[in-house]
Amino acid sequence: MRVKPWQLKWMLNLFPPLLINRARVRRVSDDFREIDVVLRNSPFNRNLEGAIFGGSIFSAADPYYSMMYQAASGARGVPCEAWVSSAEIHYRKAAHTALTFRYRLSEQDIDDAIAAVTGEGRFRRWHDICGVDENGDVCAAARVECYLRLRAGAPVEVLAATDHAAAGAGPSESETDPELAVRQ
Repeated sequence: MRVKPWQLKWMLNLFPPLLINRARVRRVSDDFREIDVVLRNSPFNRNLEGAIFGGSIFSAADPYYSMMYQAASGARGVPCEAWVSSAEIHYRKAAHTALTFRYRLSEQDIDDAIAAVTGEGRFRRWHDICGVDENGDVCAAARVECYLRLRAGAPVEVLAATDHAAAGAGPSESETDPELAVRQ
C-alpha cells in the first residue's frame, strides 16, 4: 500500500504510543525524505524533576527513519518491509522544554536502499538523530539502525531512481552534518 505524505503524518500523529508520549509530526516532505517531529513537555511525559521522561524521548527517536525508507521505496515502486533493528541513545541534558527532531534522508540513502533491496534482498544503515530543545541545546543524541527487506511475493517495479545511485551522489547528510554526528 502506497501512502501519501499527509496520510503518513496523520497516521503517526494518531498512533497511540506516540500520541500518549506527546510526539507530534509537524511535517512530512512530499518525497518522504524529511520529517520534523516535536516532543512536548507535558504532564503525560514528565518525570519527577519536571523534564521529559527518557522513554518518551527514545520513542520520539525510534520509528521515523524506517518509515521514511518504507514510504520512499514504495513511492518508487519497490515494496519493502522496514523496521528499526537496533538503537541506542545518549541523554546529554535534561529536557525541560519541547524537543525538536529533524529526520533527513539523502537521495543517496534512498538510492542505496533500493539498490541493495532489489539486488541483495535486504539493506541496513545507521542514522544519527538529535533532540534539540528550544534553546538550541542537544538534550539527547540517538543512533538508529534501519533494516529493510523486499516484501515477500510483491512485484518490483523499479523506476529510474536506481540510475541516480550509479552516479554517486555522495555521503548521507548524517555522515556530513556535524550537528547530527553522535560523539561518545
